[in-house]
Amino acid sequence: MAVRIRGYNTFGFREVWIEEYLYKGLDYLLSHLGSCQSTAITKWLYDAGLLDYQRKRTKCIDILVRYYRDFAEIYTFIIVNLYYGSKLFEFYCEMFVVGRTTICSSLTDSLITLTGCSFRTALNLRSSLYNSLKSYRSISLQNAQMIEFSGNRIQSITRKAIEGIQFDHIVYLLYEIQAQEGRSVFQLDEYPLEYGSCSIRKLFGIDSHCIFDILFRSESFHKDLIKGYDTSSVEIYGGVSSLEALGLLARNKEGL
Repeated sequence: MAVRIRGYNTFGFREVWIEEYLYKGLDYLLSHLGSCQSTAITKWLYDAGLLDYQRKRTKCIDILVRYYRDFAEIYTFIIVNLYYGSKLFEFYCEMFVVGRTTICSSLTDSLITLTGCSFRTALNLRSSLYNSLKSYRSISLQNAQMIEFSGNRIQSITRKAIEGIQFDHIVYLLYEIQAQEGRSVFQLDEYPLEYGSCSIRKLFGIDSHCIFDILFRSESFHKDLIKGYDTSSVEIYGGVSSLEALGLLARNKEGL
């Protein structure tokens, strides 16, 4: 069954637009964008869990802006939302495997195969993806991929680990995976090949040793969110949403 991706035109999930939305609001952001740009960024905000269908800020973003000060820190939470909310971002994570250099010449054909769309639409989706990647200004996000150009065209992309991953990011991701996929036990080194099945390594790119250190040697460790663990796996509690987990993490952060 073809996956439908629409609403982005050629516009990417631009970091500067997201930053304006977070700290100045939707009206300010849209006031200096054209109609096509406004439509695209509004769709991106929906897909990233930052805007609801009444065009109001979500509870998720209110928590992030209040308790997490650094934009790159906030953006890493947003990446979790994008994996399940944006089929284009999910495609990027599936197509570009962490630690591997992927030649981009077949990207348009891959988008056509996934979506069943026209060649022109696939070109637009490719441009939207490229424009998202090229918009990163935060060093930790810039370093998460190495982009090779041939003239003005992207020739290849090598996905790398995202820098600055914290306990809160991993726990939020685990609870979102539980909500979307029904899993509560996770292997630290898992990298599922199934399309649409996420993991810590698949999204953040960090290895199992790094994951263990972040989760279990952190001052942020939260026993109410981690049910059990050993050197190779972690289990979380059922019946807790990712938003509830984020609220608990934020309150724990406030108490530090």
